[in-house]
Parts: sequence; C-alpha cells; structure tokens
Amino acid sequence: MNYIATTKAIKGYKTSKLAASETNDCVVRAIASAFDITYNQSHKLCAEKMNRRNRKGVLTFYFHGFLSQSEILGKSVKEITMEPVKVESTRTDRYWGDKYTVTKTLNLYTKRGSKYSAMTVGSFVKQFPKGTYILSVKGHTFTVKDSEIIGNYYDFRAKKVRVEKAFKIN
Repeated sequence: MNYIATTKAIKGYKTSKLAASETNDCVVRAIASAFDITYNQSHKLCAEKMNRRNRKGVLTFYFHGFLSQSEILGKSVKEITMEPVKVESTRTDRYWGDKYTVTKTLNLYTKRGSKYSAMTVGSFVKQFPKGTYILSVKGHTFTVKDSEIIGNYYDFRAKKVRVEKAFKIN
C-alpha cells in the first residue's frame, strides 16, 4: 500500500486557484481522482449534484446518493457489499459494572476463523488490491487505485480506520 499526493494524482490540481482556496474538499478530490477529471470539473460536479458550497464539505447523504447511480461520467459505479452479519459483543457499564450485550450488523467485514470484524482500510486494500475505489470512512472520503491511497497523508497512515462504504469505479 502506497501513498500518492493529490497534487500528483489529480489533473490540474497544482495550477487550480480554486483548489488552493478550498477546504473540506475530500469528496471533490476523491471524485476527481477516481473519475480522472480535473479538480475544477469535480468541484463543479459536486456543487451541482451534491449541493456542495465552497469551503464546506458534502453531506454523506448526498454523496452516497450520488454514487448509488449505476453510471457516472461514462464509468460504471457499484457499491461493494457483502452478506450482512450480526456480531454480538459483551460490554461492561463503566459506572455501574453491569454487563450487557451489543449487537451490530456489519456490511463490510473480514473473517478470521469464526470471528467477524469491521473491515479497515488496510484489510480492504489487501482484499481488493486491483481497481479504483472510493472509500467512505467516518467523516472523510478518499480514493484507492491499485492499492495506492490518493488523499491526505493521514489516510495512508490510518490503516485501522473502519470503512463505512466502498464504491468500485470501472
């Protein structure tokens, strides 16, 4: 797993005055790098299709809704899903010491023996080494192309962050 800076991976990023003035633009950068379009084209697309305002992030609801289409910009888009599994864990109340059971449903997971755990960025890259994917983690989005992380340097370092949704771009 390698890291590629957005300045190298996105067309027109270095020369874009718009990119230099933006913040909270992880979705714009993910769309640009995954669909091989310029930063400015991606910025315009996010404003028109996902109600993104300058220097404001995109709400997850709009972003996942946009990527739920089967085709965008001439490329097919497919959400990566697995057969959901229910996982139970026992927790202890930290104030009263009472034990209780928590049940979670995992849609993206890894299996080790008979145990299931939520899929992390590191395990996703191992399981899907080839292809272009947009990964959505809590409060953030980035692109993975052929096991290379395109986004913030932190995305490359945070291999144990749980993947909430993943979309394959062909």
